[in-house]
Amino acid sequence: MTGCTVGGKATPIRIHGLLDDASRHVVALEAHTTEKEVDMLGMTVDAPASSRQARRALPR
Repeated sequence: MTGCTVGGKATPIRIHGLLDDASRHVVALEAHTTEKEVDMLGMTVDAPASSRQARRALPR
């Protein structure tokens, strides 16, 4: 998928996401221009903090 242009050149966009199996809650969702392992690993490191914040925001 080509989602944007940078400097007049088409740039591919890759969407990386983590989904909790039990709740189907989207734990992390990020857009990148590459499919590198380091992008996915960085997202998994940040995901637990995001998940805790999201749980606090849900109505009880």
